[in-house]
Amino acid sequence: MGYMRNASGIFYTLGVLLGVSYIGMNTLHHSSVGLDWVSNAHLRFQSSLHILSIAKMASLCLDKYGFEECSADRFIFNGYEGGYDLDTDSEGQYWADIYIEGKNLRTSQILRTRAKILLRSEGVNAGS
Repeated sequence: MGYMRNASGIFYTLGVLLGVSYIGMNTLHHSSVGLDWVSNAHLRFQSSLHILSIAKMASLCLDKYGFEECSADRFIFNGYEGGYDLDTDSEGQYWADIYIEGKNLRTSQILRTRAKILLRSEGVNAGS
C-alpha cells in the first residue's frame, strides 16, 4: 500500500508540472502573437507613408520631365522596396500604380501594399 501512495504523489506532481508548462506555453504563444500583430501594424503604417512619398516623387517627375521620362521607377527605402508605373486613361488623367513591400524581421513575412493614385487630371496637378 505504501507503493500506491508514492505512485499517486508522482502522478500528482507530474500533473501539476504539465499544467504549469501548458500555462507557460500558452502565455508565450499569446504574447508572441501580440508582438507579430504590432510589428505587422507598424509595417503597414510605414508602407502607407512610403506610398505617399512615392506618389509625390512620381508627381514631381511627371511635372518636370513628362510622361515618357517618368513612366516607371523603382526605389529602395531602408529595407523597403517600392516603385510606380504611370498610366493614362481615355480622359487624359495620369494615374500612378504604386507598390511597396517590406519584410517583417520578426516573422520573415513579406507584406505588400498597392495603391492606384490620381496624379494629374486634364493638365492640372490633382494634389494642388
